[in-house]
Amino acid sequence: MNMNEDLNEQRSKKRLFYLILIIIAVLVGAWGIPKLTHKDKSETKQVKKNQQVEELVTENIEEETSSTSSPENDFSITKNEWISLQREIRQLRQEVEQLKAQNADFESKSNPSETTQESSSVQPTTPKTENANILQDPNALTLSNYSHDFAHPEAMVSLKNNTDYTITQVFGRMIYYDMNDNMLDYQDFVKSVTIAPNMVKSFSLIGYGHSEYYAYYKSDVSFSYPDRKYKVKFELKSFRIK
Repeated sequence: MNMNEDLNEQRSKKRLFYLILIIIAVLVGAWGIPKLTHKDKSETKQVKKNQQVEELVTENIEEETSSTSSPENDFSITKNEWISLQREIRQLRQEVEQLKAQNADFESKSNPSETTQESSSVQPTTPKTENANILQDPNALTLSNYSHDFAHPEAMVSLKNNTDYTITQVFGRMIYYDMNDNMLDYQDFVKSVTIAPNMVKSFSLIGYGHSEYYAYYKSDVSFSYPDRKYKVKFELKSFRIK
């Protein structure tokens, strides 16, 4: 019985020794991980030293493991225990390899020369916005003149550019009223027209009610329908500049 107790005690000590070595290896591996977050070269060297310690610990584990299976020792371990220890050693090796790969990636990213080269290859980009040159100012363009007689479908519209920009396109709305200021209709339009700063430009636009003999109240009206007159109001939505 005493011999069995001594043998069991020796096995327990050996198992405890293996567990201590495994815990040390895991702690050393965990110690290497925070080093990846620093960009200092001295800390990267320390990570390499930690890796060397891990390799030494792994070698010691292998030596101690091989010695337990030697016939010169006074005790032996079971097959299941031996397989379990081998699995733990393989897992530790995988963790060490992962740490090595992470350290290599960290070194490539923290290399100043490579960082400079990468940054120099990146060209500054300016966001391209399709509507970057479209402005919105309701007072930028005002109605300077309007005419439309009953005999023609198109009206003549004159707009004044009140800005310091050259306007190239107008997004506007014409609202039509009767002589009592009751709204009759409206027309949204987009017109490509070049208007220099502080200048007036005229262009044609479909007038209101040509088929019903309507005319602008300041233009020629129909003798047959003298009451079919209308007034207009111009609203600027937006405009495009050069």
